[in-house]
Amino acid sequence: ALNDGDLNEIGMSALIGGGISFGSYQLQSAINYSEYKESGGTFTRKQFNAISRAAQKSFTRGREYGGWLTADGGVEMFPRGQQSQIQPQDKPKGATGFFHTHPNTGGNWGEIHSPADINFNNNIARVPSLVVGRQNTYMQLSGQNANLFSTNKFFNPYPFNYYWFR
Repeated sequence: ALNDGDLNEIGMSALIGGGISFGSYQLQSAINYSEYKESGGTFTRKQFNAISRAAQKSFTRGREYGGWLTADGGVEMFPRGQQSQIQPQDKPKGATGFFHTHPNTGGNWGEIHSPADINFNNNIARVPSLVVGRQNTYMQLSGQNANLFSTNKFFNPYPFNYYWFR
């Protein structure tokens, strides 16, 4: 449009650009999932992609996102949260875990499980709980403290930054 292109040229450029962007995103997602599986990861591709998308939305929008991981390899997402909280839905039958993000937008906000997160898991969820932060992912098993699960090499929505600027 800036160079007096007609509608066909503008449309074709948009399609080509969109196709390249979509293909690049899918390729990076496949590479991340492959590395995750090689490291012993047990999430299905659907679960892995849901966690990755939630991290992307969370870190760009400054809100918490999360969901239940189910035995059939699926994910039941919670309604989007606020800046520093999310309200999980009732635990579905066959839930094997749950996750949520910590986009770390506030001063006293950490990327590890909060006391409320641990309380919810110990008393209600009673399944492995993941918190995905900007740098690391933490796991908390019911009745235990949260521990480092992995660096965000896998769920990082900005993998180029992880590899080149760490």
